[in-house]
Amino acid sequence: MAEIKKVEIKVAGMACAGCSGAVEKALSRLEGVTSAKVDLANKTAYVDYDRAK
Repeated sequence: MAEIKKVEIKVAGMACAGCSGAVEKALSRLEGVTSAKVDLANKTAYVDYDRAK
């Protein structure tokens, strides 16, 4: 059974939508990640992932 965990990760160094898009895409490709959203204004990534993977 999947155990989904939600985390907020501060991301330094993002300056534009291209940066946040690249971070979001990279996070989304990680094994076990079910959702990844990046908020450029707050420099924060919100990630949901399956702890079993």
